[in-house]
Amino acid sequence: MRLCKFLNWKFDRVERNCWHFTQAVWKELTGYDLGSRAPVASSDPLEVVEDYSKGLKRITRPASPCLVVAIKPRTVPHVGVYYQGMVMHANQAGVRYEFLELFKQGYPEIQFYVPNKD
Repeated sequence: MRLCKFLNWKFDRVERNCWHFTQAVWKELTGYDLGSRAPVASSDPLEVVEDYSKGLKRITRPASPCLVVAIKPRTVPHVGVYYQGMVMHANQAGVRYEFLELFKQGYPEIQFYVPNKD
């Protein structure tokens, strides 16, 4: 699996967070560069998602690969990559590659995105 190189990702809340991780994994899987932007804390998580998702198309069901955005009130959304039935994501505890049902725990809203090909 070519994603093994990401298992030792060194997480940093500002410089190497879950958004940076997702961008790196996505580029490795697809060759598509999502850009270098990563959201900052906002009082409205949906504003963060709206800003970050420019250039992306929201889809109703996960497709392999796609971006998975987990939204919880009053927090910066958490993001990962859905791939082969599981979600790869990074947080302070390290990198995880887990089933979507586990990833979703504690998040009232989950959204899926793919790059807009237009």
